[in-house]
Parts: sequence; C-alpha cells; structure tokens
Amino acid sequence: MQLGKKAYGGNPAALAEIKASAQTGSVAAETVLGALYQAGASVNRDDAEALKWFLKAAEHGDMEAQFGLGVMYANGYGTKQDYAAAAHWFEKAAVQGNAAPNFYLGLINENGLGVPKNYVEATKWYVKAASAPKSVGLQFDLVTGAGKVLHAPEDSSQVIKVFPMVLDQALASAAYNLGMMCWNGRGAPENDVEAYKWFAVAASNGNHLAEYNMRILAPKMSQKQIADAVVSASSWSKSHPPQNTDKLSSR
Repeated sequence: MQLGKKAYGGNPAALAEIKASAQTGSVAAETVLGALYQAGASVNRDDAEALKWFLKAAEHGDMEAQFGLGVMYANGYGTKQDYAAAAHWFEKAAVQGNAAPNFYLGLINENGLGVPKNYVEATKWYVKAASAPKSVGLQFDLVTGAGKVLHAPEDSSQVIKVFPMVLDQALASAAYNLGMMCWNGRGAPENDVEAYKWFAVAASNGNHLAEYNMRILAPKMSQKQIADAVVSASSWSKSHPPQNTDKLSSR
C-alpha cells in the first residue's frame, strides 16, 4: 500500500510494480490499481478498468475495494448507475468493519435508492456512521478523489454527496440526518430532545445547518430539555473521540 502512495504521486516504478502484482493476483494491488484508474492518478482515468480491478478485489473480500465498487455503482462510473448494487457492496464492506459506507447506507435506505425506503434501517446506519472514528487518514483518498455526487432519481432535493473519505464529514452529516429524522418522526416517534442532541453533535463537527436548526428548535423546548440534550450530545462526543488512522499504511 506504500507503493500505492508512491504511484499516486507519479512514481512510474511503483506503478509498474503495482500492475505486476495485480496481474499475479495480489488483492491489495488490485484495490490500489482500481483506485488509481478511478482517480486518474499516474494513469489516464479509466472507469471501466477501475471497475474491473475493484470487482476482482471485492470478490476476494477486500472491504476497501467493496466500498470503491459501491461508489462506482452509485455514481454510474464505468457501468450503469445501480443503487441496488451499490447498496450490496456498501453493506459487504460495512459488515467487515469498514466505517465509510455507513453514511451512504443510511442515505440509500432513507431515500429508497435501489432498496425499499426504510427509516429504521437508515437510522441504524446513521448511528453507526456517527459512531465511527472521525478520521481515517488516507484510507479512501485514492478511491474517491475530490468528491463525487450521487443523485437521487428525479429529485434534486435528494442530492447525495459522496465526500472525500475523511469521516468527520460523514459523522457530521450522519448526526445532522439523525436530527432531522428525530425531528420529523422518521424511524421513531418525534423527539425534539433527541433531535437537538444530534444537531448539537453535528454542529460540534462543523455542520452549520445543524446550528440553524438548533435555533429553530430551542424556542419550542424547555430549558431542562435543552440542557438534557446538550449533556447527551456532550456525553456522546466524549465516548466517540477523534482517531487518527491510516489504513493505507497499515496494510
């Protein structure tokens, strides 16, 4: 995986070694080669090639390739856009402990993209996303480039942003979406205290819409309710501290 970083930086010898390793069945090399083709790093961008190499590694159980494959199916890169296939590969990666797909599985289930709309399932994945480490270093930088966009069908209000995979962004967005679901009674009864809690978690991670929603909610709540929500948000944040890991260097 260190070779992947060198190849991403334009090192031709590293790229040649990765290609040779991928051709001989190295799953890690297949994943990195797919990521390089998807990002157009050291090679011309070729989504079909990226899809091919991600699929090889994903079928051998590589959770990073499974996530990359989900991103490609969700966006229609190198293949027809297929949210059901995206959900399949995202979940494969998630059940192996890959935190990155959790947020997108929440979005997919909340909006019924390729799967039946399921607010309870969406809540489950959002909570997992909000519980994830806040940063995974370079784990998915190669896979996702500078951020792609997932569009919900025929509804511009449901644009789903696939962030560069620094999970503090996914955490903040998951917490914000949990706040909205609690506020609107999706997946559970309406609960302003829980909504305020999740907005507070999102706001503490830089989500400005969450701050705005807290100002709207506050006049409808008692001081005790607000205090309880703030304490709950603080407790959540303390029990889920930032972590700094770099899966690329640890492979």
